[in-house]
Amino acid sequence: MKRLFILTLTTALVFGLFSSVTKRPFPKRLLGYYYGTQDAYEVAHQNSTIEIPTSKISVKLSYSELLIQTPGRNIKARYDISAPTKSYYALKVFTEDGVIEEWRLFRRGKKLIRKAASPRPEVVLIKT
Repeated sequence: MKRLFILTLTTALVFGLFSSVTKRPFPKRLLGYYYGTQDAYEVAHQNSTIEIPTSKISVKLSYSELLIQTPGRNIKARYDISAPTKSYYALKVFTEDGVIEEWRLFRRGKKLIRKAASPRPEVVLIKT
């Protein structure tokens, strides 16, 4: 009887240890597809301005990476959680082209905000 108790306790400790090692950075309900619209903006280039038109953006969020899809490109990115707060997770996103952006993944409201570098305006993406 004593050996059974020790065996059960040891098994519970091992499972507890493995579950804490594979802990996810945020709840599973936040994973999935987020959709939004990038507003038009202008970029100065060699004494002229180029207007970038409005475009639709979709983002697939998984635990391992982000897949950003725009009409002309598909971009893979990885991310780190830089500062979890009470209302959102601050993500530092590293795209495959070497661009680093700050994003916010909100705990409630199914919202992801892309705070891109200037002159590109931020994009609010909503989960469907």
